[in-house]
Amino acid sequence: MLTAVFLSNATLDYIIPYFWLLMNKENNFGLLRHFAAILVIYAHSYDLLSFSNGKEPFFQSIFHVHAGTIGVVIFFIISGYLITGSWNNTSSSVLFVKKRVARIFPALFINTILVFIWTGFALTKGEISRYFTDLEAYKILSYSTIFNYPSLPDYIIQGNFFHSLNGSLWTLRMEVLAYFSIPIVFLGGIISKKLFKDELAYYIIIMSALAASYYYAATHTTFYYINMPPFSWVGFYVIVGWVLELFWPFYLGALFYHFKNRYAIPLWPSLLAVPVLAFVPMNTGGIYLVSGFALFFFTFWVAYFKPLFKYATWFEKRDYSYGLYIYAFPVQQSVIYFTDGDIHPFVLFLISTGITAVFAALSWHFVEKPVMDLLKKKKPTVSVASN
Repeated sequence: MLTAVFLSNATLDYIIPYFWLLMNKENNFGLLRHFAAILVIYAHSYDLLSFSNGKEPFFQSIFHVHAGTIGVVIFFIISGYLITGSWNNTSSSVLFVKKRVARIFPALFINTILVFIWTGFALTKGEISRYFTDLEAYKILSYSTIFNYPSLPDYIIQGNFFHSLNGSLWTLRMEVLAYFSIPIVFLGGIISKKLFKDELAYYIIIMSALAASYYYAATHTTFYYINMPPFSWVGFYVIVGWVLELFWPFYLGALFYHFKNRYAIPLWPSLLAVPVLAFVPMNTGGIYLVSGFALFFFTFWVAYFKPLFKYATWFEKRDYSYGLYIYAFPVQQSVIYFTDGDIHPFVLFLISTGITAVFAALSWHFVEKPVMDLLKKKKPTVSVASN
């Protein structure tokens, strides 16, 4: 990659003693995934309370980037890296699909059922019987398909961001699409290498096209939010805008896995980006491209930062990050509902994180891990758990 800095193993060990080449099997990806999930909870604690105007006081003020965006970008960078590794180390495309389905859908299905039942008994303004006999309410179960956000009946909780009981799930649509784009993109790389003896130019073109397209989409809102009738059931703006927004960090991670034995990541580009971000206006194409590159360097530097390895084992054995991600939004909605919104955003963050951690732990130990263990028993291969 053009932005990567080539350094030999000896040079790294001598000049930068706390950075290590990415061939090491130990890493801090689990810790980073949990950090990213908590960042999203933190951001939504401000988004969901209308009096805070959705602005949290730290990341948006200093970096001009929404904390939730930072969390999601870190998720997708890590996901691109790990899913590419899973693709390369899986014996067949069928098994690759099985692993991805097993990682996402069982926990999401249980989550959707629980949210549906909880909404009926607790969040319907006392109209419980109406809820369970209303066909419109049962459309909520389509959340587990990822591809549909039904309108909520008017007697279910309303307010800022209450257009969805689980607003975080929109990124899962993009993640699934990104998963299944991996074979297509890397097939192009294989063809390019055979024809031109060099695949690097092909990947530079791919990343440049993604970056340029996203920059255009982010700076032309009429293009970003276009909704073409043939695709209105999913919202064409989702395919155009969000795909470009999240495929960009996903393929930063994916391509780094592909070239990881050639390059190493220093921390200085992330530090250099901080003053740049302070002067780039928020909600522009430039802010996301600059922050995306900064987070790319930051993510992989932290991922292989040796002093953190002693803490990493705990997070790898207990990957609660996916559970944190899919349970936090409904928990936050509920806390706001039962406090009538009279709660400080940071207090909401603390309470919601604690409650969500319990659900995430139960989801991991009783749903996610057993399903993945069952798949391993059927076919022993390298399995990469990713959000």
